[in-house]
Amino acid sequence: QKTVIDLSNQHAAITGGTGATIINSGTIEASGNDYHAISIGTDEAGGADEDAFDNVTITNSGTIAGDQTTGDGVAGHAIRVFGDSSGTTINVKGEPTFTGGIDLGKTTSSIVLASDITKDLTINIYNYDGDLTITDNLSGNDTYSLTSEDLDGDGTADDGILTINGEDLDIAQNSEKNKSENVLS
Repeated sequence: QKTVIDLSNQHAAITGGTGATIINSGTIEASGNDYHAISIGTDEAGGADEDAFDNVTITNSGTIAGDQTTGDGVAGHAIRVFGDSSGTTINVKGEPTFTGGIDLGKTTSSIVLASDITKDLTINIYNYDGDLTITDNLSGNDTYSLTSEDLDGDGTADDGILTINGEDLDIAQNSEKNKSENVLS
């Protein structure tokens, strides 16, 4: 598997890892053949836990984009956690984008919603179960919801859409992005 950031130790002379931290405020983008932008662990048949990476923390306020060559929204995840890894924490901050969604591989994982989220968000979450914890640090009247449905067509409702609604999102003053002009005639 080809990824931009691969935490698996696959084909390496070293074994496993723990405690990796990735902080992104720019762009991490995979290109070609439905590759994931960030992969944690390995899906090798018969693979053992020696290739696992546990307790990985990813903080994203930028863009993490899996390649969407097939355009099905399922292959090429922004973040893919394989079943041999555990303890992944994904911090969602600012104005993040997760192209291709997040596949948690039914691992023990946490998603932390920061108080500084400044836009409405929709993130597809694949292969989650009761081991997923969502920590709500949203401010004011901001809310989130997570559906339970089958997004990847595997016949199991173990996927969903994480929606963050900003009822009182802060808009940065004097921002070129939010600038408007009043014209009187």
